[in-house]
Amino acid sequence: MKYPAMCCVSLFFIASACYADSLRCGSDLLETGDTKVEVTAKCGKPVATDTFCKLDPVRVNPTNQVNAYQGGNNNIQQNIIVQPCRNVDVWTYNQGAGSFLKILYFSEGKLWIVENGDRT
Repeated sequence: MKYPAMCCVSLFFIASACYADSLRCGSDLLETGDTKVEVTAKCGKPVATDTFCKLDPVRVNPTNQVNAYQGGNNNIQQNIIVQPCRNVDVWTYNQGAGSFLKILYFSEGKLWIVENGDRT
């Protein structure tokens, strides 16, 4: 009797871990890779939005030199590292009193990360 109950509890936690980066809006389930259009169609407009530029790691070429821009005159040279970044959109959803805020991160127009925020 004890083992079937433990199996059910274990399966519940395994299933929960599989959908850690998902969000349910009504009967629809969002998952990483969904587009902004799909998210808006399933969940409506977010309560807050933001955008920031996430710096990509500095790439080192095979000769172990960082890609740099050299400028200046013959006597003084300035080496400036140009570090690319990508735009990340952040959408926040409030699913009602007592639930956690859901924070969605989009990169290149697709859902990238789903996090829990503060409890409302």
